[in-house]
Amino acid sequence: MFDRLRVVLFVVALASSADAQLSVVQSGAVVTSSAARRAPVAYDFPDAGVRVTAWSAWPDMLYQGYQPIVFEFENKSADERVVEIELTRGWSDDRWRVRETATVAGGARERVELFAPVSRIYDSDYTARLACGGESTHLNGLGANQQANHAVWPVLYAHGPERAPAAGMPEVWGAALSAHPPQGLPEVSPQEDANLRRFRSMGYVGPLPPTGPPAPAAWSVAVTPIDLDELPARFEPYTSLKAVILDAQSPPPRPEVLEALLAWTRLGGCVVFQGPDAEARARAVPAAAAWMEERFVQSESDGDRVYACGQGALVVCAQYDLQGLRTSGEEAPFNATLDLVGRGMARAVSFAGAPQSDAKLDALPGLSGLELPYRALTLLLVLFAIVIGPVNLIVVKRLNRPALLLVTVPVIALVFSLGLFVYGAIAQGLGTRARGRALTWLDQRNHVASTLEVRSLFAGMPAANGWKPGPGVACVALPTDAGHTSTGQLALDFREGLVYTGDYLPVRREVRSAFLADRAARARLEVTRNGERITVENGLGAPIEGLVLRDADGAWHVLSARLGVGGKAELEPVALANTAVERVEELLGELAPLASSAQPFAGAYVARLGGSAFTDACGVEYEEEESAHVVFGILDATLGGKR
Repeated sequence: MFDRLRVVLFVVALASSADAQLSVVQSGAVVTSSAARRAPVAYDFPDAGVRVTAWSAWPDMLYQGYQPIVFEFENKSADERVVEIELTRGWSDDRWRVRETATVAGGARERVELFAPVSRIYDSDYTARLACGGESTHLNGLGANQQANHAVWPVLYAHGPERAPAAGMPEVWGAALSAHPPQGLPEVSPQEDANLRRFRSMGYVGPLPPTGPPAPAAWSVAVTPIDLDELPARFEPYTSLKAVILDAQSPPPRPEVLEALLAWTRLGGCVVFQGPDAEARARAVPAAAAWMEERFVQSESDGDRVYACGQGALVVCAQYDLQGLRTSGEEAPFNATLDLVGRGMARAVSFAGAPQSDAKLDALPGLSGLELPYRALTLLLVLFAIVIGPVNLIVVKRLNRPALLLVTVPVIALVFSLGLFVYGAIAQGLGTRARGRALTWLDQRNHVASTLEVRSLFAGMPAANGWKPGPGVACVALPTDAGHTSTGQLALDFREGLVYTGDYLPVRREVRSAFLADRAARARLEVTRNGERITVENGLGAPIEGLVLRDADGAWHVLSARLGVGGKAELEPVALANTAVERVEELLGELAPLASSAQPFAGAYVARLGGSAFTDACGVEYEEEESAHVVFGILDATLGGKR
């Protein structure tokens, strides 16, 4: 009810805006809204002497991951000021909060970059409540203000100030990309599609996809231009996007921004270097150049390429400058570029709550033993009815004390209620249990591990104050299943290190979360070669249950037995590639649909581990009921080579 009222009020406000232009999606074609960024909102605290300006440069329509919201404070007084920030979105069961505290020295400026969850059903428009020195105010209109629409793929075009695209050009690019759907495009399952449509139809639906399941090859792309200075230096905000196109004719982004972009790419994103200087610009970034080897090429056209980059894709398109595509009808010379950008976006499998990945994520098994014992509960209720009714009356009648009913009825009801509660608690358990499925891309050349984990957790008692991830780790709340599209009341607290609270970690309810980790790692599989013989030493930090290695020449080798930590073993050669590929599929198991590559590259390996070596417990102690950990290892140049 509150959500309906909220969206109705939003429609009234939107209709009164002179520049409001809605997008319309019809069978894969897109007409996007104005790409211009909404004006920042500002407020002056008169007594404190602090001016605050807030904005978000992200697209107006999102449906997965996180979005950035930026605050800039100017302290005009000589004294230090402390500003409390609280972002809120939604009503009732979907109320989300983000908290932070900013300290601004006298006469100084301070910039605070936060990120906030994105709704997969409604808009993701936030309101900021700011308090400073006894004064407070509210700033509205922060974040994506259009309703979520999983038929549209949001893309950023990052440029320098001298290379801002002309008005209307991003719409032309979006329409051109929409007209070139790539093969293997991930689809939203019919069940999830129906659920999302049903929830959105309860209020203002905005730009909805066509009715019925989406056509397999239909998609829509919305391109939003953004200045390079607006790109955040953390990877979390990029999880709401499908791709970031970097204009290679503009100055490069700041090093910390490039680091965040490449971390997101390794975790399942897509970054595009576009323009005549794209090849040189990409190779000037060490984290990108490391993946620009022949063995990582996934697609190629006229010298432009799509490279595998961990779970994601690195696209280098240097043939044409996209800004040469100014009006519709001029797409022909750009077809190869448009096709490769689409292939890059379609390659990655997102763990960041994307509806396109729901079917694959839902296929992962959840925790066991949480099903309600319906038969036992039915028997207990029947027994309760017999005891509180006939048995109670017979006993009272024999004692000839009818007044006892005033005592026996509530006592019996209380005892049975407590019994039901204790029975249910014991049946499901009072401890904290988890089941994880993790996929790690381990780049042994650069000592970087990019891990994607889906973790199902049940806490019988309060386990902790929330998830407290280490550096380079993010948590994304996932729907419990395809029939439950909401993620509840979410809260992020930045005040003393980032903590994910609320329904990120509820009590006595199974919750599914995706953990994205990109950080330095010294773990490695030591590989030595003596002629045709290959020997490995397990330095991965966990026992190896199975291993398939592909050498520089493309020959396959397998581990014949379990290998403990620190152990050495000689691999056995495999003559038939099909046999090796089947073994790889066995090692991947239920994680196979989630891996963006079905087999290792030359100079790489796939290993299934017997424990968690790369995941982060995020400050929560739990018993691991069952787990699966698969590593895609990229070896150094001594065993590299063409695929």
